[in-house]
Amino acid sequence: MYQAQFSHNPLYCVDIIKTYKPDFTPRVAFILGSGLGALAFHFFISRIRSD
Repeated sequence: MYQAQFSHNPLYCVDIIKTYKPDFTPRVAFILGSGLGALAFHFFISRIRSD
């Protein structure tokens, strides 16, 4: 099963997303808790890969 270690540093998260989509620029900042950050991360990656 896939496991990843997530950081609470938003700039680190942006760096991860930019590796998949170099022209990505964050438009909204938000805080997620209770594991929702992991869910959002997978949602963004799936959206980036489908573009």
